[in-house]
Amino acid sequence: MIGTSDLPFKEPLPPSKGSLKENLEELESRMVARALKSCGGHQANVALQLGISERMLRYKLKKYGLK
Repeated sequence: MIGTSDLPFKEPLPPSKGSLKENLEELESRMVARALKSCGGHQANVALQLGISERMLRYKLKKYGLK
């Protein structure tokens, strides 16, 4: 079982709202935003930190309206 201690952030999860897809997208958006901040916006480092390609990162940035 995966517990909250296994998640990559320390703040508690908010109560679920909406569908699983909506909750996962919210979590993903927060993780990308947090990685952008911690890497000073350097996209190659953000992608590496998140374990995704730079192309996938650009897609997610556009999807969530992040810069």
